Amino acid sequence: MVIDREAKQVELLDRSNDQRRWLPYDQPLIATGAGSFAPPIEGLRSPGVFTLRTVPDTRRVRVWIDENEAKRALVIGAGFIGLETAENLRHRRLEVHVVEFQDQVLPPLDADAASLVAARLGEEEVRLHLSTAVERIIPNDDGSMRVTGTGGLDV
Repeated sequence: MVIDREAKQVELLDRSNDQRRWLPYDQPLIATGAGSFAPPIEGLRSPGVFTLRTVPDTRRVRVWIDENEAKRALVIGAGFIGLETAENLRHRRLEVHVVEFQDQVLPPLDADAASLVAARLGEEEVRLHLSTAVERIIPNDDGSMRVTGTGGLDV
């Protein structure tokens, strides 16, 4: 990709036909997207452990839940995607635990706003484990898992 700042144009390559064209712009915005952050946790690559970022990722989780008749779920991270995931899992009537390393849900928000969100999660029977880090995911023979971490986490 080539950017001509003087002309306020960016050169694009259409990979389907290898043709290049110039596209004008008013204000440039470069959005590179994001990847899932997977902390170094023992057992993170176990069957039934997923990272979520895309719609196909959520479909894989749904299939796993249906095929394994899951009753409980643990979400690592209380950011926007983690809380959206927790909400959807509760709608499927799973027991849901959310583990967050920070001392509040939605760390980008101020503490007052985050406490309102945490209270609402409590009303929905989502179990929050704040200021907690997952250390191990231990698969059981029956397909379930045990998750341990700081602060006495043992789910």
